[in-house]
Amino acid sequence: MGQEFRTVDRVRSGPAVETRIVPAYAVYSRDMRHLAVGGRQGEVVVIDRRDHRVRTLSSPMTNLVLGLEFGPRGALLASDLGHVVRFDAATTDHPRLRDLTAAVRPNGSGMDLSPDGRLLAVSQGGTVAFFDARTVRPVGPPVPVGAQQINWIAFDRTGRRLVTGDGANAARLVDVTDRRALGPVLGAAVAKGGSVFSHDGRTLGTWNVSGGALMSVDPAVWQRDACAFAGRNLTPAEWSKYRPGTARQRTCPQYR
Repeated sequence: MGQEFRTVDRVRSGPAVETRIVPAYAVYSRDMRHLAVGGRQGEVVVIDRRDHRVRTLSSPMTNLVLGLEFGPRGALLASDLGHVVRFDAATTDHPRLRDLTAAVRPNGSGMDLSPDGRLLAVSQGGTVAFFDARTVRPVGPPVPVGAQQINWIAFDRTGRRLVTGDGANAARLVDVTDRRALGPVLGAAVAKGGSVFSHDGRTLGTWNVSGGALMSVDPAVWQRDACAFAGRNLTPAEWSKYRPGTARQRTCPQYR
């Protein structure tokens, strides 16, 4: 069963729609006319929000669908643990399936499409690999993220960063342009759920078994909060450990 809600007041919007699957994840099409829902056993259905018609898309996927994203021209990308597929004309009566699994070699269920529709990011164990979304050819080197299998990938609105989630319930930011992981591993604050960026890219939103959480990804906010928590600058020993070979200076402007 599928049901939309208004975020402003959490009131139901429109009727509940029978999908005949146990839903795992859902996304809107870019024109907001359709809703794609991924199931727990590899199912993908597309709901027309105008007449509530449900179309079932057949594919080789067999388990939890956590990767799901519409492209700018009506294509729909989907992934489960070990498969990545593309449905062209996904919102029509004649969708066309293209199995990308052999080309992208996924290991994990993480997958996302950049906002401009040009770059496909796929989990390969503890790395993120990038492919041209049209030709499915590799684009640049894969990015090592960690030792755990990545099961979640989400781009920000610019397409220049993404966030991953892994089997240890830890998240990591990745600089897409420079092909490198950013900052520390983000653990407890983003446990259990896949993280997504806010509209301005400064905050991560996530869910867990007891609710949701928000976390700033602005380094200036990290420094401000760390200074407020510590109440002092780094000691000489700490500076030598964390900033070896650099001239010591005040890490917190408000403290001498």
